[in-house]
Amino acid sequence: MIEFLEKMQERLRGEDKLRLRLQVMFLLGLLTNVLGCMFAYATAHRMLATVMLIGFFLPIINFSISMIFLDARTFRERVYIMLINSLALSLAAGAVAALYGS
Repeated sequence: MIEFLEKMQERLRGEDKLRLRLQVMFLLGLLTNVLGCMFAYATAHRMLATVMLIGFFLPIINFSISMIFLDARTFRERVYIMLINSLALSLAAGAVAALYGS
């Protein structure tokens, strides 16, 4: 797993790879929010195995997001990453709310 994170970090480094970095952050943001909503749903409905699996994978995804954010070299890149991640979180929240009907 550590080798995968190091390879991912190496691929996402550099000024010319900002677009790829933003795409990865968007997808990870979507995945993080959907898993967070599923975690809350599984906790409310006492699905213990699902809660355990999501609780295991969610910190790994959040760590990846943190490493990409901290690897950004300029303030502009960090602002772009923050905006893309907030867009992904809002879209995922809306999709999950529509799915569960609340």
